[in-house]
Amino acid sequence: MKSMGRTDADVDFRTSTIGGLLKQIRKANFYEVDENSPGLVEVWVCTIVPKYTKSILRFVQNHVDHEEQERLHHLKRFKKHGEGSNTRIVAILCTARYMEYEHLLSLLEDESGVIIEGDSLKILLVPKEIPLTKEISQKWSDLIWPMAWKGNPNHQALLTAGLDLVQEKLVVKALFDELKSEHPFVTIVAEKQSSNGQIKILHTAIDERNDHPLRHSIMNAISMVALEEKSRRENLTNERNGYLCQNLLFYTSFEPCAMCAMALVHSRIERLVYLNKHKRGAIESSYFIGDRRDLNWTFDIWRWVGENDYLPFEDVSHLDP
Repeated sequence: MKSMGRTDADVDFRTSTIGGLLKQIRKANFYEVDENSPGLVEVWVCTIVPKYTKSILRFVQNHVDHEEQERLHHLKRFKKHGEGSNTRIVAILCTARYMEYEHLLSLLEDESGVIIEGDSLKILLVPKEIPLTKEISQKWSDLIWPMAWKGNPNHQALLTAGLDLVQEKLVVKALFDELKSEHPFVTIVAEKQSSNGQIKILHTAIDERNDHPLRHSIMNAISMVALEEKSRRENLTNERNGYLCQNLLFYTSFEPCAMCAMALVHSRIERLVYLNKHKRGAIESSYFIGDRRDLNWTFDIWRWVGENDYLPFEDVSHLDP
């Protein structure tokens, strides 16, 4: 993805903020990793002689799917013990929940031809988190299991984030202008034009919960997209793909509630930007919906931290945003 010419000077890695305007919202950014007591995950390991290392790699390639391999990509596959003829290799195979003991043993010995040492096929606890610094990586490598340190992956994500700050400011200004109409909850749906990179506003929705409790501004915005899609299909014009809001950008006045956040997940949006946190929000204030790998979709989330003179005309802290 194009980096918009961004340099380290444009990014505050400590606060995960770009240009002093947009703060990246990720669960990992809000929870300090305890370097002395990292979160651990159970994995299957076995001990082999060095000549079977290629067989182990073939086993992983043939019997462990890509998603499972990615869960352990921050760990080195092998750990060496001993020297010379006494050299042994402890190998990570997969997480313990991925495969049962009997099935795993059968695949190793019968199909892959790996001879493991005695009863060395067992469960071991290893770090489940990516270390945030090289020093933490080395510490965990020394004490627990060798880590595959490749730098903090989020630093590169910040440098290459596809954000045109000039365009973002224009859409946020449009959102502020809408908020002057005394509606505290407003959502804008936009789309980045492939031809020129400009962000085009498609829909603007306000909150209508006084008419119906489910008509939050985000839900109304999604309904607008759905109505447009219905009309497009009826007229046999170019259709979007099968997911309603894929590649669309949502800008909203407050951190979404759980209902709205899940609706954004199911609609498969590309990016969410909101102006204000909310104590009843379901992103950074609680569940981090939108940045959960246990759901079937994630999207980029940013909070506006630039100039923000907007104050709701009434207290909305008691309302679901």
